[in-house]
This record gives sequence, structure tokens and C-alpha cells, in this order.
Amino acid sequence: MAPPTPPPGKRRPAAWYRYAQASSVGLEMGLSVAVGVGAGLYLEGRFGGAPWVGLAGLAFGIGAAALAVVRASQRHREGADPSAPTLAGDGPADRVEGPGNEGSDRSADGEGPGQDDA
Repeated sequence: MAPPTPPPGKRRPAAWYRYAQASSVGLEMGLSVAVGVGAGLYLEGRFGGAPWVGLAGLAFGIGAAALAVVRASQRHREGADPSAPTLAGDGPADRVEGPGNEGSDRSADGEGPGQDDA
């Protein structure tokens, strides 16, 4: 798959920079979970409350990791080609042209706006 084309007036980053951004997501996820668990275990040892404080730290770490993935996805999408298809099936390949289907949208499973349920 070809890399996304940058918007007018913006240069496309070098390949190594894109790879570094992608690999930083995995590092950020691991560190988020590790810091959450470490903080939970520290607080658990200091104030008690085993195992709930440690599990709460794990939950916060997983939440921070999920947030990192969402942010990385948004960064990637900002530089993506707007005409490229997405998981929602809104790309040009999902547009059906022809008699009776003038500009109708069809999702990947063939159902969606413009389809009759007959």
C-alpha cells in the first residue's frame, strides 16, 4: 500500500520518521501499563488495600495505553488520504454507480443506505 499523500502545502515525513512514530505506540503502551502497575503496587504496599489498589493501577495503565492508541490513530488519520477507504466503508470503492444506484453508498456487507430491504 502506498503511503498517504500529504495535504497541499505539507511535506510528507521521511520513511524512518513514520516508522519511529508507529513503533513509539508500542513503547508508550508498555510504559503506560508498567507505570500504572508500579504506582498501584507502590500505593498498595504503602497504604494497604491489596489487591484492589494494584488492580486499579493496572486498569489506569490499560486506559492510558488505549488512549495512546487512539491518539496515534488520530495522528495517522490527519496525514491520511481522505479518499482512502476506512473500516466504516466510506471510500470510493464502496460507492456504487449505475442504474437505480445513483451515488448510493453500500457498506462492505452490501447493506446500507440506498439498498432496498425487499
